[in-house]
Amino acid sequence: MSAPLVILTAAELMALPLPDPRNPDLWGGWGANFKRGTLYHAAEDYEIDLDECLTAGGVLDWLMQVAGKTWATPEVLAGLVHLVDRLVDPQGTVCRGRELTTGWWRSPELFQ
Repeated sequence: MSAPLVILTAAELMALPLPDPRNPDLWGGWGANFKRGTLYHAAEDYEIDLDECLTAGGVLDWLMQVAGKTWATPEVLAGLVHLVDRLVDPQGTVCRGRELTTGWWRSPELFQ
């Protein structure tokens, strides 16, 4: 027997906690290190400097760099895309021509 369908309002959805960006188990092996200002893939000892993700071009460049790695499986790449979406909100920021400022990743809103 399947679980009953639960319908949430938009407000209830917005109140749900987001997965912790520091936990790589939730993001295809990727995690965020806010002390260093990087995204990292621990299994590959690979880091992305968040201050190089200030523009749409910077974000896209890193996604393509990772996509070209032999270890970048579809799950690894999807995890990175979802983590970048969680942290940067590209469609609300850099894809709209907004350039992020250096150190943007220090924002306390990332933990809300």
